[in-house]
Amino acid sequence: MGRLGRGLLNMWCLGFIALIAACGGGSGGEFSEYIDNNTSSAPAASSSSSQSQDGQVNLSGRLTYDFVPLDSGGLNYSQTEERPIRGAVVNLVDAEGSLVQTQLSDDEGRYQFSVATGTQVKVQVEARSRFDGEQSWTLQVEDNTRANALYRMEGEVISVESVNTQRDLHAPSGWTGDGYGEPRAAAPFAILDTAWEVLQHLREADPQLQLPAARFRWSPNNAPVDGLVTDGDIGTSYYDGQALYILGAEDSDTDEYDRHIIAHEWAHFLEDSLARIDTIGGPHAQGEKLDMRVAYSEGVANALAGFTLDDPLYFDSVGVNQSEVAGFDIAQDVVSNPGWFSESSIQAVFYHWLEKVGITPFYEVITDESFRQNSALVSVFLFADVLSSRQADNVWGSAQDSAAAEFFDLYREQRMNSRDRYGAGERNNGATANVLPLYLRLQSLFGQSIEVCSSQKNGSAQSGFERNFNKLGVHRFVRFRPMNTAVYEISVEQTQAASTNSDPDIEVYRRGGLVARGFTDDAGSESLEVELEGNEEYILSVYDYADHPAIGQSAYQPSCFNLSVSLAGGE
Repeated sequence: MGRLGRGLLNMWCLGFIALIAACGGGSGGEFSEYIDNNTSSAPAASSSSSQSQDGQVNLSGRLTYDFVPLDSGGLNYSQTEERPIRGAVVNLVDAEGSLVQTQLSDDEGRYQFSVATGTQVKVQVEARSRFDGEQSWTLQVEDNTRANALYRMEGEVISVESVNTQRDLHAPSGWTGDGYGEPRAAAPFAILDTAWEVLQHLREADPQLQLPAARFRWSPNNAPVDGLVTDGDIGTSYYDGQALYILGAEDSDTDEYDRHIIAHEWAHFLEDSLARIDTIGGPHAQGEKLDMRVAYSEGVANALAGFTLDDPLYFDSVGVNQSEVAGFDIAQDVVSNPGWFSESSIQAVFYHWLEKVGITPFYEVITDESFRQNSALVSVFLFADVLSSRQADNVWGSAQDSAAAEFFDLYREQRMNSRDRYGAGERNNGATANVLPLYLRLQSLFGQSIEVCSSQKNGSAQSGFERNFNKLGVHRFVRFRPMNTAVYEISVEQTQAASTNSDPDIEVYRRGGLVARGFTDDAGSESLEVELEGNEEYILSVYDYADHPAIGQSAYQPSCFNLSVSLAGGE
């Protein structure tokens, strides 16, 4: 039986081929080379003006790329506009290829170097933004089909004379009118610019922001097929815990200009880097009833994308000539199946809340240690709990005391009730039996067992368990706190099942991290032995891995099991 791994963070991706068009000063264009990720040193600061001195002149210019807007008719190439390449690493290189100076382009895409007269130099711009200081970040766009090489474009070598010189570089889209006939030099810079836009909101929220390197991996070969990522067979745009892969396949699915998709995946990276990401990933759609971890993560990522881009319309360009669109309105208040299990409900709550109060209250909740180190799994209930605590402690003071009230007004509108991290008192069960209370509790080791039921009711009979594993009701959560540090045996035995091929599995979590799992193909039962720390709360997730094609039929029944925990070996 095929088995699913944990942490399938279902997201999105993008790509690029590097051409350089050097404009201004009478220069021509040339193809850029790929450079190793560690070739350039970190810039000391953003670009600044310098005055001409004896033997020195200013070499300055503007860096731009073709931006293709996306609307309800797909990518609108007729409305392509020139946008600045902001916050990018700009290198001044001598004729031998050695680095002379480096800086970041400003918000207008401008740079300026002071250069000795009589020298030969060229300008390079990397699809990377990098800064080390009180705030620190690295954003870079790489080609996963060329050993993750960093994209850049560069101008021709010029001789510096005794007068100030302007050198402008422009990255074209490569669109010829009926296809991509030229290298798509603008694509990596479009990706970088979207990430830069989101970054500015984080910088505003946290004066001491420290981010690990975010690696966006795009190629025009990145296609929506399964296979080797080194060949571009990435399946979809997604974040895998290490890098963000972005689709780029022409006439199929390109995402480099689909700004919401890039921002959505970037949000998953930020969730993982700054807060905590517990989602089990997998396929998801608007209106579906999802596992609480998936609903929260996807809904928040959608909301952050819409808010930081100042646009609630989430579009994805697909098809021949990128002329088709799939999408939805993040701001839509009336949703099907509203509740804590709904990506649509959660995105509406967070989008409107961010609009009202800004990003700072949200940022401060998800980076709070009580959120990051909580024993409860990450869901909208954990967020509500920490937000309530901060309100009670008057953390923000009177100026922002209304932020929590604004959130809970929106929260109730989407049929969410509990403010407890474990969802205690929640009344909305999504018309699904056996999902409330959200967490059962195993009180002792002395022969106690409790019944847990796993239901694929909210999945699809046609698509199999690989599609259904992340839906509401599949995973049943149980809280357990051992008194002493010891090796424990955790067991489940089938009591009844919707079919004879019941295959229970067990996962053990501590503060969101997977500690152990029982994941065999044994029919009707599962067990594992694991050492657990005393007086530490663990969350057990029990579910039926077997596919149940009777979903949707009146005869369908959930699979139920007796769960018990005891000292291993009967100690």
